[in-house]
Amino acid sequence: MTTNQSNLIHKAIASPRGHAKAGHWEAHRDMTGHVNVVHYRTLMFRIYLPTKEVIPISRGWASISDKQGVGKILRGYGLNLSYKDVYEGATV
Repeated sequence: MTTNQSNLIHKAIASPRGHAKAGHWEAHRDMTGHVNVVHYRTLMFRIYLPTKEVIPISRGWASISDKQGVGKILRGYGLNLSYKDVYEGATV
């Protein structure tokens, strides 16, 4: 199966190297239970896997591709969240 935004987190979790890439989006699993999601070399958010908590890091440029990508990635992981849900009220 090819990696796309919808399965990016699942692919990073399943990958022996803990990495998945879909276009300009990347996900990296680390040893602390997080998956870091990067767009154009900007760390956008982290997901703490045991609780599925989304931790906003950077809004990026708040472009259409940022907004659509964040939503697709999170919905693909089973979280019904949008870019607005993640970043509204965040101090990043």
